[in-house]
Amino acid sequence: MSKTQNESDQNKIILLSPDQVLIQESIFNCFIQDKPQDYDHHLNALKHSINTWGQLVPIVVFKDQDHRYHLVDGFKRMAAHASSTEQLPAIVLPKTLTLTDAFIFRLHACPELTAVQKIRIFKTLKMAQTNTTKLMDNILPLMSFEPHKQLVSKLNKTATLSENLLRYCHQKKFSFKQIFRLTHFPEIGRAHV
Repeated sequence: MSKTQNESDQNKIILLSPDQVLIQESIFNCFIQDKPQDYDHHLNALKHSINTWGQLVPIVVFKDQDHRYHLVDGFKRMAAHASSTEQLPAIVLPKTLTLTDAFIFRLHACPELTAVQKIRIFKTLKMAQTNTTKLMDNILPLMSFEPHKQLVSKLNKTATLSENLLRYCHQKKFSFKQIFRLTHFPEIGRAHV
C-alpha cells in the first residue's frame, strides 16, 4: 500500500515554499521574540550564511487537520527567507504528536519567555482543551512556573485580558504579577489601550 502525501511528509525533511508556512497566523506565533537592537545585523548575517552555505538547520512545522503548516521553530530563518520564493527544508512534526505535545517540544527550545508569551501559550492550550493536569505537570514547569491550581486560576483570569492590553503589557515588560493585578479591574482588562 502506498503512502499518501499527508502520511509521507511526517517525520522527515520536506521542502516548503515560504508562502506554504503560516507565521503570524501560526498557533505558535506566541513564540515570536521581540527584535533586539541589533536585529538587522543578525538577520543580514543569517541571510549571508544561508546564501553562502544554504540553510543548514531546517525549520520545524506542525501540520494541522486542515493540512496547513504552522511554523513551530525557525522564525528568524523564515524572516531571512521573507523576500524569497525559494523552497526551504522543513521538518514536519509527527502527526501522532498532539498540539499540546508540539508546544512541549517548542518550550524545550525556548527557555526565556516573557510573561505575556506565557499567558498567550496558556490561552492557546486552554482553547485547544488541554486538560489542567497536563498543563500543570508538563507545561507550567517548562514556563518556569510552579504547578499549582491557584496559578492555573490566575492564568485563566489573565487569559481573559484583551489582546491590546496584553500587547501594551508586553511592550512595557510587565511581570506576571503586574499583569495579574490588572484582572482585579475588569474595566481595564476589557479596555483598548
